[in-house]
Formats: sequence, structure tokens, C-alpha cells
Amino acid sequence: MKKAIQWLVLLSVLAGGGYWLRQNYPEQFSSGKTGVRSTPKRQATLSTAVVGTRDISFAITAAGDIGAVDVVSVRPEVGGLISKLTLDIGDKVKKGEVLFELDDKDLQTEKTSRKTIIRAPFDCTILARPISIGQAVSGSSGFNSGTEVFTVANLTDLIITAHINQADVTRLKVGQEVTVEVKAVAGLKLVGPVDRIAPLATFRNGVKGFSTRVSLKNAENKVRPGLTANLTVPLISAGNVLAVSLGAIFNEQGETFVYVQTGDAKFERRPIETGVANYDFVEITKGLSAGEVISRNYSG
Repeated sequence: MKKAIQWLVLLSVLAGGGYWLRQNYPEQFSSGKTGVRSTPKRQATLSTAVVGTRDISFAITAAGDIGAVDVVSVRPEVGGLISKLTLDIGDKVKKGEVLFELDDKDLQTEKTSRKTIIRAPFDCTILARPISIGQAVSGSSGFNSGTEVFTVANLTDLIITAHINQADVTRLKVGQEVTVEVKAVAGLKLVGPVDRIAPLATFRNGVKGFSTRVSLKNAENKVRPGLTANLTVPLISAGNVLAVSLGAIFNEQGETFVYVQTGDAKFERRPIETGVANYDFVEITKGLSAGEVISRNYSG
């Protein structure tokens, strides 16, 4: 009885398997026959590419903040009441022009009253004016560093400060040209050189990198301090070179190679030498010719 039950179970499994095969592989069943032909061997579809020429370039990108090179907090040396204050935010001032004056009636010495007229330290633009006329201010010679009357900056020459990842900073050098795009000004592209790379790494948003400064000359009428800029730093490039997809390159025990098609569905392993690369393509300097077909997923 037990043996009969085992046979029934086996027949049920075979019947179920036959039904599944008939539903999924109907072409494998002959018309009018109940027998099953051999199950086909299913192979993964090979992905291939033709070796050709192209331009390859590699660049790093980073975001930075636009600011002024020279920003000064203007404070009087002596305390007193503001008696003359005609400038406001956005006004442009030449070096030596009067910024504001203090009432010097109560000052005791002529020497001191020479300090009641405060002039512009350089050609500048007023960025902030937290003080109004008639308001009392303290001098910078006092214990509290004095009252800020203006914040002024030279906006003719601007800078962009960016945080460059430690993995990329070794590819940078002072004087290298950087392309600048400003998010707030559609279509605007500027170019400026790297003029400073910090010698000490710092952390920003959990990423270790180096503070890098890019100069923008004569950009006052195009961008303003506080805007965000996107930097593109070209590092390497090669034009019209033989190249293949990065995904088709294999490395094993120090050897770099590809699988080259030699016939129908046949591939051979071939060592190669590479040159310039980016995240998508690799230059081939030896081992391949234009027009050859290689596999991206052949496993050998």
C-alpha cells in the first residue's frame, strides 16, 4: 500500500511538470504526440559594441559661493554722534570719498577731530548700513571694537570659494582655468583661474576636502556676492581616439583585457593597453582596431 502511494505521488509530480512545460514551451511538443522533446538550453543575451573613435574628456564639478575679495567693516576710531550720513546700501564710492562724519563739537583736541571724518579705504560698494544719522556710535579704540557703520566691499573682482573632494584635489593646480555657471543667471558662463588651494583639509557636510578659491575678474555687472556657482574643472581630454565602453573592460591579476568576437557567438580574450578614461569610455592605445566587436558581459 505504501509503495502504491509513492507511485501515485511520483505520477502526480510528473504530470504537473509536463503541464508546466507544455504551457511554457509549446514549441517543444510535437502535434499529436505526448512525449517531451529535450528542454532547450537558455543562454543570457550577450551585449556587444563596435570599437570606434570618439572624443574623451574628464572633468570634476563642484558648487561654490560667490563673494568679494575685500570686505571691510567700517567703524570710527572715536565715539560720537553721526552728523553726516548720506550713503546707503548699493551706493558706489571711490577711494578717499567721505563715508560719514561724526559731530566733533564736544571733542577736546584738534588731533582727535581729524578722526571724525571717515573715508572709503578703496573703491567699494556699500553692502550694509546698520546705523542712522544722529545715532551715537562708539570708537574702535574702545573695549568693544567700536560700532559698525558700514560694510563695504570691492565688487569689481569677485571670488568663488568651493570645497573640493580630497580624491580630486591632487589633480588641481593654481592657475588652472575653471568654467563657471551661475544658477540664478540662466545661460551665463564665465571663466576664471584657480588662485588658491588650502594646504589643510577640512570637513564640509561630512566630506573631507580642501577649500579652493577661483577668481572672477570684472564680473560686477554679471553676478553678485551670495549667489551659488557651479564649477567645472577640465582635467584630461583626448580627441578622436579609439575607445570602448568602460563596462567592456576587465581586469584580472594585473592584466587588462576585453572579449573580442571571432565568429558567430564566439569570443576570445585579448589583452589591451588603455589611455585617457572618464566615467563612460576608455581610450584603447593597443590591442584593438576600429570596427571590431567586443562583448560587455561575456564571462568566458
